[in-house]
Amino acid sequence: MNESNDDDMSVLPDSKRLISESASIELPFSSQTAYDAFSDLPRQPSWSPWLRSVSYLPDDGDDDVGIPDSNGVGRRSRWILRVKGVTLGWRAVATALERPGVIRWESVSGVKNMGNVEITPLGDHKCVMTLKMSVVVPRALALVFRKSRRIGVIFREQFLMATLVRFRAVVLEDLEGR
Repeated sequence: MNESNDDDMSVLPDSKRLISESASIELPFSSQTAYDAFSDLPRQPSWSPWLRSVSYLPDDGDDDVGIPDSNGVGRRSRWILRVKGVTLGWRAVATALERPGVIRWESVSGVKNMGNVEITPLGDHKCVMTLKMSVVVPRALALVFRKSRRIGVIFREQFLMATLVRFRAVVLEDLEGR
């Protein structure tokens, strides 16, 4: 990898700079319901504790991402995150949308990250959702992550798991309001 070009997402990062965590939760509703809610990106801040906004970007084909396909793969979005008084942002593109089981994305600018949501039906209108996120961090921060397992636990529990727990609550509230 060309370490000097932090904006190039086309090359996999040095594994020492890639921080990956995942969390899973059982949901008391169908995989289709889970997929429909989670893939509605502008709703993400209603269940993600640190997201401030998510918006779709125009599909004008003016960049190297191009026009999304009919399933939405290639659709671009803008994400704003606020953590401990620090605001971070990135643009992302949907890399896989397979109803009702898979949602994948990768950032194309800003904070380098990629993620995957897998939704596994359990039958009887239940499913398990697994959220995995990988973030490319600066070398100094990667060293801190590697030396302290606590930071990984915080990311997994206070970001990923908190997102999933709130997601379940928001969707259940929506379903009860119907």
